[in-house]
Amino acid sequence: MDIVGNLPQEISQHVLSFLTPPELIKCFHVCKKWYNLANTDFLWKRHCVLELLLSADTNIPVSSSNGQLCKWGTIYRSFKRKVNRSGILEYSTEDVICFINAKSCLDRELNIRELCNSYIWFEDSNKVIHVFNLETNESLKIDPLQEMKRMCNLITMWSDSSVVVYSPCGKVLLNLSVDYAQEVFLNKTTLVCLHPAKGQHIRLLQTFDIKSGEKLMEKNVMRFADITLHSSYDSIYILERSSRDLYRVSSLCARTGQIQWHVSLPNMFYNLWPAILHVVSHKHLFVWPCNNRTDRYSIFNLKTGKMLYASSNKGSIQYISGGVCISVDGKVVHIKSFL
Repeated sequence: MDIVGNLPQEISQHVLSFLTPPELIKCFHVCKKWYNLANTDFLWKRHCVLELLLSADTNIPVSSSNGQLCKWGTIYRSFKRKVNRSGILEYSTEDVICFINAKSCLDRELNIRELCNSYIWFEDSNKVIHVFNLETNESLKIDPLQEMKRMCNLITMWSDSSVVVYSPCGKVLLNLSVDYAQEVFLNKTTLVCLHPAKGQHIRLLQTFDIKSGEKLMEKNVMRFADITLHSSYDSIYILERSSRDLYRVSSLCARTGQIQWHVSLPNMFYNLWPAILHVVSHKHLFVWPCNNRTDRYSIFNLKTGKMLYASSNKGSIQYISGGVCISVDGKVVHIKSFL
């Protein structure tokens, strides 16, 4: 007896809304009635909005009697194939063009820049940025700047003279006039701008409050420095060459500039700057090279600066993220998880 199929359509779809996309695909094979119930925009739109930013490992196959997914199902399948772990869509897709075909710019090639919550940020052939709302089908045009980056679920654009921070829906949260910003970092409360070298060895680091735009502090850092801002804490981590023989890793408050801790490491590269600094697992600091003059890395406690771990694996770093590090030593690949 088909209990679900015999229910009113609204109730049947509510029951199916608790299923995952792979489980919905299996419903296609039950019978034609289940296929029509499971292959609806009502069900697939929910998964598009809630799940597109998850891992791209799952490819949802289309295995049905006529091989056609509904509009939102097609969008979900296409995006799951192309979205990477950072939530950035790297390729244009015909499905997006078909889906938002009411917009005038869609007769031209699109470059999908960001997928942020239920909003798609894409660039048309005239380099104009469009923010499209997947839930309401509304769109917003934004004049682009030279650089664009997504950090902490906010979109930041910057150029020689300004830095603009947007919410996922395209609302301006902060518009700053600055001298040329070479690098920009932000979390929910603080914006960090790193300016080009003033003189031979020094760069200027400035921080601003995102809500008010007030400048909080500024500090000179070495020209060859790697800088990162914690996504949750107002802490800046700096890896710089303090002398010919030493690296220095330091943590300072992004709001006041007060130094929280610092550690000195031997410098095994005298004329180059190949060092890497990265926050992993939200509570540890990844530093390469290690403090034992070998081609290895170290893990430090973010709050105290105490070394917690020194890698025993040699090899060049090929990939580093908040959860994993991949290094290659000849034909051997080393994968270290920080989760």
